[in-house]
Amino acid sequence: MTSSGRNPEKKRAIYGVVGFPVKHSLSPGMHNAAFKSLGIKATYLAFEVKPEDLPEFLKYVNSSGIAGLNLTVPHKEIAYKCLRNFSSEAKSTGTVNTITNRGGKLHGDSTDAHGLLASLKEEFNIRTFKNKTILLLGAGGAAFAVAEKLALSGIKTLYVANRTLEKADKLTQKTERATGVKCVALPLDAKAVSAIIADVDILINATSAGLKRGVKSPIPAASLRKGLFVYDMIYNPPLTALLKEAKKAGAKTSNGLGMLLHQGAKSFSIWTGKKAPLNVMRNALKKATHHPCK
Repeated sequence: MTSSGRNPEKKRAIYGVVGFPVKHSLSPGMHNAAFKSLGIKATYLAFEVKPEDLPEFLKYVNSSGIAGLNLTVPHKEIAYKCLRNFSSEAKSTGTVNTITNRGGKLHGDSTDAHGLLASLKEEFNIRTFKNKTILLLGAGGAAFAVAEKLALSGIKTLYVANRTLEKADKLTQKTERATGVKCVALPLDAKAVSAIIADVDILINATSAGLKRGVKSPIPAASLRKGLFVYDMIYNPPLTALLKEAKKAGAKTSNGLGMLLHQGAKSFSIWTGKKAPLNVMRNALKKATHHPCK
């Protein structure tokens, strides 16, 4: 495992993001700007840790006094299995994207759903999700982190499409039991998606397709249309193949930069007990990406 950044003096609290890969993460700049603006003596680093090394790394975090962490792909479900103490949200999703070191005990939280819903409202000017139909692509840690909250937001139907249908089944059954909202599993293929896309209001990509440039869109272009809201949780690159195809079709689109902002702000508040300086964090992301973040 490697850390991107110098070790700060001992008096400074250390926070960080853990991923594999992690070089693309914009979290360090965003959080360091927030700490500086509030005069908090803390430094936020990036830690590249292989999935198989995460349990040992978390033991190191526990003993070293690292104050808090964010976790990104592919660590959210692994981290959950490594911890014993959770918020109610982390427990209900079975995923962790935020860890706080509380006196040598690691406590897991999940702020992804908060970040996604806040970003959807902001980017698409959505006041209510009542009676909307959502198609969620993927059934991994990111999808598990947000499915229940989406279902509880007032929607009519949640479709989950995944290449492995059994995983989509597991997620939809769990979500429907917990919320009572109609949830339907689909294979992630052109035939299945085209059969339901006309009823879909919001399409959300929670897969890693698009993280690497040159990867094809998980949804065929023919399934995209004007009036559809298309949200990709990926923010780097800022314009994935899915978003390119959606734009061509006339759909309203957004990448995951707003989700990063809002989930990060909630993590910041969990760690520090202070209100996150949202505009400072937003401006740090703008500076890092030269990409408008409303």
